[in-house]
Amino acid sequence: RLACGAAVALTSEPFGIYKDIGRPLVEAGSRDLGAGAIDPHYFKDPVSERHYLLWKEDKPISFQLTSLYIQELRPFGTSFKGKRKLVLSSNLLEERQIAEAPWMMYKNGYYYL
Repeated sequence: RLACGAAVALTSEPFGIYKDIGRPLVEAGSRDLGAGAIDPHYFKDPVSERHYLLWKEDKPISFQLTSLYIQELRPFGTSFKGKRKLVLSSNLLEERQIAEAPWMMYKNGYYYL
């Protein structure tokens, strides 16, 4: 199974040193072989100043549809606040596994995914 981890910076340098938090930040809801939570993306909302994580979940071996989720992070970014929300899910069998690496941005009053 695939999961999204996190690490905390121990210096102010962007190239490290980092310490792994010791557990997955996000795990797939399924225990299916090959299922995974992958492609995490951090987003800081410039309007609310809140921090979020987006990620993809799928089950490639069972050919299930792909889903994209978002969940608010606590300020340090190593734990969540509230519940995850489904942002987008493929709804046609031929669309399975085509959503990749969610990325969110904000510009001129609009959010783009």
